[in-house]
Amino acid sequence: MTMTNEQTRRQHPSPGTTRNLKPNGSVAHASAQDPNTNAQPPDTAILIQPPREPAKRQEFWLDTCRGVAHMHLECAQVQELYRKHGCRFAAPTLEQVRGILDALDRAMPQWESNHPELFYQTLELSFPELVIHR
Repeated sequence: MTMTNEQTRRQHPSPGTTRNLKPNGSVAHASAQDPNTNAQPPDTAILIQPPREPAKRQEFWLDTCRGVAHMHLECAQVQELYRKHGCRFAAPTLEQVRGILDALDRAMPQWESNHPELFYQTLELSFPELVIHR
């Protein structure tokens, strides 16, 4: 018996598609429990827990824009934020940091835990002179 190309393709799926086939050759639908169906990379968000006391909180965010040698609060969170975002800026003043924190707190109370990058976006828009151009 001679098979056409179409019949052959149906019997022999292309490489890479066989993991979604049932033993009988029909397509298996991904289940919510199948860990291989999520091809997205793991979340790389930084868990931010700055101090609650206002002066220490301001110092926390200021430190994220200082080089490691100049940081007052040396913790993994500060270093990671500096590496990802703060290294692009000269250190702002405490007054500038306070203004940004006040504005973000009014606009979005959970910004620190959900969107810490908003601090740097606001810093760049409000004080473009602090952006380091290399």
